[in-house]
Amino acid sequence: MAITARKKTTASRPGTIAAWNRQRMRVILEAGVDLFIRRAWYESADFWSPRLYREFLLPTLQEEVKLAHEYDTPFGYIMTSSALFMLDNILNTGLFVAQNGYMMKHSPRASRSMYVAAVLATSGLISAGTSVLGGKVLQGLSALETAPVEWVGMPWTNFHVVFAISILLRWGAIVVALHIREPKAEEPGDVLFETIVPAVARWLTLPGGLFARESGNRPD
Repeated sequence: MAITARKKTTASRPGTIAAWNRQRMRVILEAGVDLFIRRAWYESADFWSPRLYREFLLPTLQEEVKLAHEYDTPFGYIMTSSALFMLDNILNTGLFVAQNGYMMKHSPRASRSMYVAAVLATSGLISAGTSVLGGKVLQGLSALETAPVEWVGMPWTNFHVVFAISILLRWGAIVVALHIREPKAEEPGDVLFETIVPAVARWLTLPGGLFARESGNRPD
């Protein structure tokens, strides 16, 4: 008896649905909206493990963010339960959002692809250059591998030195970034206040509103 195996199609379904969503999303963005929101009610750890989230949901989320910024439209993402387990993925997506949003905002519409390509090429060259420079520093301090230097109670090799330099440069970048001001930027506290307080107020007034409507429809 011959047994014919059924071809699995479940792997292609998320991609098909995501492509359809992006087509629908593009129609909305072309019409012009102030904000595009993706409600991730069923994308939290209640339904997905972090591994499955990275495999199936994160790539489509990044594509939608990229599409929104092609139309200079802010992208909102709502996850209200079990979001703690997804924070790493969301933070990575946030980094993706910030980088592409900055490029899309400051590059002109004409020849935008060339400007974006130039920015990405420049950042790639800088990353490659720092990697080569780090290797040269490691080679220059190779003597520390066999004879580490004792400092603050621990032996320091050339890798420790390079890692310490990396940390100092990152901290220095944070200090420099704190002095950057954009004309339309808002403080984080103000953004949280404007986002959370109206939502909490609506939630608190919801039971009273429902009771009032039921009382108004009740016959005397």
